[in-house]
Amino acid sequence: MLLSCLVFYARGAGAALSVFTRTAFLPLTLLLVLWANQVVALAFFFAAFFNKSRVALVFTLFFAVGGGIISLTNENIYQDTQYPIGFYVWPPFAFYHGLQMMNAMSYEPGKQPFTYKDMTYTNDVTLAMLALTLGTIVYGAVAVYLYNVLPSEFGTRRPWHYPVSDLMAFLSKRQK
Repeated sequence: MLLSCLVFYARGAGAALSVFTRTAFLPLTLLLVLWANQVVALAFFFAAFFNKSRVALVFTLFFAVGGGIISLTNENIYQDTQYPIGFYVWPPFAFYHGLQMMNAMSYEPGKQPFTYKDMTYTNDVTLAMLALTLGTIVYGAVAVYLYNVLPSEFGTRRPWHYPVSDLMAFLSKRQK
């Protein structure tokens, strides 16, 4: 993941794109790494519904690209207003919005390129990073749950209440 982020960063800097040449290295790299982790979590999430992981990966990439197209439309619709917080729930929207904000700050007149000092809780880029972090945790946890609950050709299916029952069993063993 880190290697692909570095290659992406090097290609962008090599092409002299302002978002790569003027934006601080740390925040942009952090956004790219968080996005890479989110794509992996989404792939595991979708894999729980399909028999083959290849289909899940294609499905994830389809949603990522489709999310980018829809996000571009959203950016035009909400250009002069606050980006709705509900859009941060779907990770591609959060990533593309954060990347668009970094990009706009790197080339628009009168704006300073994004740096780590801009990472405040009210900043849209920081909200996108937070949404990607939480999304990775939530989609990853739901993927693990679905892998254990949904029937598959590998392993045995566990009951839907297994997280609670396993916790209760662990706590009762510990008290003995």
